Amino acid sequence: MHLAINKGYRSGTTSVDMELVTHNVTFNLRTYIGNLEGTMHLATKRIKQLGLVVTGMCTAVVLLLFVHTNRSKTKTLPKDVGHRTAQHRLEGALSIIHGTKQKINTQSEDEFMVTQVLVQQKRQRQIREGCQAMANFTRNVPTFEKLPKQALTHLIVDDNYRLLYCSVPKVASTSWVRIFLVLKGVLEKENDVEQKFVHRGAMESLRLLSSYTDSEVRTILSTYTKIVFVRNPFTRLLSAFRNKLESKESPNGHNLWKGWVHRIKNQGRNGPPPVELGSEAQEGNLTFREFVRYVSNRSAMANKHWTSMVHRCRPCQINYTFVGKIETIKADSRALFKLAKIDKLVSFPDAGGSSPTNSSTSKIIASYFAELSSTDINRLHKRYQWDFRIFGYNLEQGHHGTSPSWTA
Repeated sequence: MHLAINKGYRSGTTSVDMELVTHNVTFNLRTYIGNLEGTMHLATKRIKQLGLVVTGMCTAVVLLLFVHTNRSKTKTLPKDVGHRTAQHRLEGALSIIHGTKQKINTQSEDEFMVTQVLVQQKRQRQIREGCQAMANFTRNVPTFEKLPKQALTHLIVDDNYRLLYCSVPKVASTSWVRIFLVLKGVLEKENDVEQKFVHRGAMESLRLLSSYTDSEVRTILSTYTKIVFVRNPFTRLLSAFRNKLESKESPNGHNLWKGWVHRIKNQGRNGPPPVELGSEAQEGNLTFREFVRYVSNRSAMANKHWTSMVHRCRPCQINYTFVGKIETIKADSRALFKLAKIDKLVSFPDAGGSSPTNSSTSKIIASYFAELSSTDINRLHKRYQWDFRIFGYNLEQGHHGTSPSWTA
């Protein structure tokens, strides 16, 4: 074609021949352009397909990373406290104990409060079983309605925060009275005044359950948060002896309690004969053995510092919402403050504002109980058997250093 065009041009080709040549050239150009457009269209289609593939792969990678990250986070959660389900379960349990739902902000607080809920359930179950055992044994457990008004004189009530507290001497009772005085607005801080002024302020400023009408008492018992703190009966008894009656530990207290010292020593002489009383007894000082023998005698005069906790707080007649123990006072008070929604208002006072005797340490317990015979210990245990049974203590916990064969 190329040669023919050149030849015709040189030899003066006719117009018809030129039109034919032009037509052929135009046709070839259109064909070339068409082929080129087809190729470009195919390339564009392939590029679009490749883009979709790349986009899909990127999406898959992102999804895989997301799943892996969430699996890693899930593995770090405790098995029993797993996000929303556990929080709902916690709030439900708290609503049973406190009567209202309470949200917990942090995971550590969730774990702590779940543990405390379980502790409270165990302690309340222990009380129910113990009270049933006592009812089966004595067959003379009075109903709340038959309790004398005097039995309600040590139950402190705060209407503003809807709290009821049974005050038990030698179970951090002064500290708890301080807390109620702060809630009442009498004290600004828990350690503001000396101990001797605390109970005076309590008598003047705090209301007792005995001051309410029968109808109001029923409302309080059915709607308020009811609190009792207890202690191993033996360490509580030892604390009372060291703080009130033992002259070498509390000279001022000994002077104030001279009447009790005289009564206990005389009762000991009239009761079971003393066995090998040491020089302290001869000099007029009261020994722990004399005190134990006096307390073990059911006909002996009672005192609030060593009266049975069951008799004082009546757990078989009052359904306590919260049962705390001095052995776990730090955790128990923290949980109680949260349940009662007063954790922003009060904190548990330090021991400086009360009369600590450190009577729960193993060394001190062993040194005092070493004075006692197995008969003394068994008689003392019988005296406080329902405190042991109802509040979940055992005899071995009460006198470290003595024979482990004595169990509750």
